[in-house]
Amino acid sequence: MKQKFFSYLLALALLLSLLPAARAAAPEPDSVVLSPQALTVDGEKKDVQKYNIDGSNYFKLRDLAYLLSGTGSQFSVGWDAADNTVSIVTGEAYTPNGGELATGEDKSGSTVPSAQAIRIDGETRSDLTVYNIGGENYFKLRELGTALGFAVSFDAASNTAAVQTAAKAAPEPEPKPEPEPSSVSKAPKEARLTIVTTEYAISMTEAELVALAGAPDETLRATGGWDWYVFGTKTYRDFFLAGVYKGKVVALASAGDAFTYLDYMAGNTADSFVGNNYVNYYTDKNDSNILHAVMLRARAALPTESDRSAEALRGEEIVNFHLTNAFRVFHSCRPLLWDESAAKAARLHSDDMAKQDYFSHESLDGRTPTARMEAQGIRWSRVAENIAAGSDSGIGNYDLWVNSSGHRDNMLGDCVYLGVGFAYRPGNSYGWYMTQNFFAERIG
Repeated sequence: MKQKFFSYLLALALLLSLLPAARAAAPEPDSVVLSPQALTVDGEKKDVQKYNIDGSNYFKLRDLAYLLSGTGSQFSVGWDAADNTVSIVTGEAYTPNGGELATGEDKSGSTVPSAQAIRIDGETRSDLTVYNIGGENYFKLRELGTALGFAVSFDAASNTAAVQTAAKAAPEPEPKPEPEPSSVSKAPKEARLTIVTTEYAISMTEAELVALAGAPDETLRATGGWDWYVFGTKTYRDFFLAGVYKGKVVALASAGDAFTYLDYMAGNTADSFVGNNYVNYYTDKNDSNILHAVMLRARAALPTESDRSAEALRGEEIVNFHLTNAFRVFHSCRPLLWDESAAKAARLHSDDMAKQDYFSHESLDGRTPTARMEAQGIRWSRVAENIAAGSDSGIGNYDLWVNSSGHRDNMLGDCVYLGVGFAYRPGNSYGWYMTQNFFAERIG
């Protein structure tokens, strides 16, 4: 009999071990009154119904859940009628039931210790003092703050309880897709040109070009059929040209000391710079064959016809002017200033040579460079003129003059102004004619 009774006791003990531990009941209160204490949450005043029970302030659980929802200390509140348990889950958003923050009637006379179990994140808690007032559970604020992770302080001067919530964790950032490789990084090495430290490439888009280099100083029509985007003309220390056609870069060129191409920099010498149909190395035979300019062209998607319009001829004039200034700066000379009167004199002479099929500094009617410039109202103290024929571009004529000692001297001379004129006429000896007119203005 004793053995059977012992078996019953053991079974009962095992059963009780499976039940949640009972929460110690709150003591019967001696004093319950509406509390005059103010409440702030993260510095903002909140109006809620609260009671002072035996000297401590108690707040409705659902009011606090509502006020803290969306903060780093938010929690949800659930009710399990089957086992008479209030369930709290930290970190979950609270779902309002419509009775939150209600104030008014004093229900202190209905205060009794709560008989409900309290479970936080699945763990039954016996360390919380809870009273049921008017059918709602009221918790001691400091105990609940300790259990749920928000700070509580009290300012006696203003009789205010202050709740400070935990910082809300930032959402995990969405993974960023790997950026598409740029046209520059995808381009073969021989299609890239470095200006100072920035790399550009044939076939990069116009948008990529402008994103790297900024807005061009000017845009010029080219005889190659593209538009020259001109950069770096303030100092010529980062000067380069980018030929843009149908939204893509189809040509790159630079002169002076700004560029690096493959293993070569401006000023380098080599036994031979081997160019091809897509790369031109420009060397200076009057200066130990140093490299002074380079030009790259696309292998495909180039314009099929050259542009011989007046706009393209004017564009190549300005390109030639900029190349001359880059060459001057490379040799420690100050840049020249553009002069439209000199350009008009140069243009008329180029056109005259093209029309009458001759090539000379002296016009067929006997006029000299000084006479042609004076006819445009130029007062000069020094004058120089370069002429070239047969090349269809500003850079081609520039290279011809660099490699002719007398013309090179004019380019690096002590004049102040420069005007360039370019002309084309089919059916004559050379087709293309370019003239440079330099001068320093007469004083007095």
